[in-house]
Amino acid sequence: MAERYVLGSDAMVFLNVEAVDLQSIPAAMEDIRKILRVEHNLKSNEADDFMLRDMGTVVSSATSSSRTMSFLLGSVAAVVLVVGGIGIMNIMLISVQERTKEIGIRKAVGAKPYHILSQFLFEAIILSVLAAAIGLVVAGGAMILIANSNLSIVPAWWGFMMAFFSSVLIGVFFGYYPAKKAAALNPVEALR
Repeated sequence: MAERYVLGSDAMVFLNVEAVDLQSIPAAMEDIRKILRVEHNLKSNEADDFMLRDMGTVVSSATSSSRTMSFLLGSVAAVVLVVGGIGIMNIMLISVQERTKEIGIRKAVGAKPYHILSQFLFEAIILSVLAAAIGLVVAGGAMILIANSNLSIVPAWWGFMMAFFSSVLIGVFFGYYPAKKAAALNPVEALR
């Protein structure tokens, strides 16, 4: 009030009040409301011209927002992993289709289906490891840029490891179908 009358400012004034314990917060807020209504000369039919906030509700809403954001980011990451896996599967299917003759020759000279399967699975692993390494390098570069812009970042080594291994697992999972398809090729049909 003094600031408003003396300086002519309409700035908001914030008061912080600390309760003795969690159980006394509702009673303390009601007491503060009554005191402020008396000090502001508000009649019983007039609305409050002030606002009371319990910081516990602010913290719980921030926690809820954080959970929602984590869920959304996790969903986006899952979609990106599936799309990347489908990309690896398409590359491997094209590779199998282009190398049908090679597969037929290998089978004709005695290669077992598990040899062909392991060869194509190994190629899928190489593709996904390279993609994961490129992704980690890009992420590290982005973190350095963000850290240089005065924003604080706390990198977690387990996050990098989780990203790397999940990328490799997705690559193996989506690379298995083309590898199985290559291993099941009939040598006579493949040589045709």
